[in-house]
Amino acid sequence: MNDFLRVEDVVKDYPSGESTLRVLKGITLSVEPGKITAIVGPSGAGKSTLLHLMGFLDRPTSGDVIWRGGRLSTLDRAAQARVRNASFGFVFQMYHLLPELTALENTRLPLMIRHSIGDWLSGAGRHTAKARGLLERLGLGERLHHRPSQLSGGERQRVAIARALVGDPDVVFCDEPTGNLDAATSRGIQQLIVELCKETGRTFLVVTHDPNVAALAHRQLRLVDGLFVN
Repeated sequence: MNDFLRVEDVVKDYPSGESTLRVLKGITLSVEPGKITAIVGPSGAGKSTLLHLMGFLDRPTSGDVIWRGGRLSTLDRAAQARVRNASFGFVFQMYHLLPELTALENTRLPLMIRHSIGDWLSGAGRHTAKARGLLERLGLGERLHHRPSQLSGGERQRVAIARALVGDPDVVFCDEPTGNLDAATSRGIQQLIVELCKETGRTFLVVTHDPNVAALAHRQLRLVDGLFVN
């Protein structure tokens, strides 16, 4: 069985007044490395919840998430954070860029978090060059020192993608990465994800309601009311 990234019989409940809302109802899924997997389905189906669990951003109510043979249930929050920073990258619909930082500063932020102050200072030039190279690769060479408020939606999303890639993650989690973009910009981001998967061999797990995004994936899964359906 694939131990690269897997969820086993995952259930996720949330309190809802005096009752409990069961968002995921026993999900099992193995993700193939080096491929794009798309999870599609209507709003409220549990897609983002599942992505957050697989990215170690949250814990299931029951069941488990397995990453390279290790189980999420055995890790404390500090260990979870180390795995996220070392192995995972995240791209969200709302970008989540820090407004006071430039595109370059936002991109290199995961490297600052990963390293101690001494290691960061000794390698600051190298880390900055890496972030700059990614932004230039994504067509943002002229926007390095612009803050998010000075960038278009597509430019902000490309900064978010650069930030997700800068730490050389094994898996990039994308939660509705084109949800706030116009059709033309959306197509550009879709093609960029495909190109990056081919060029880098990284694994992409994409949550989307857009069939055009899903059509580019190597594998599509449909989630409805907390369960996968055919």
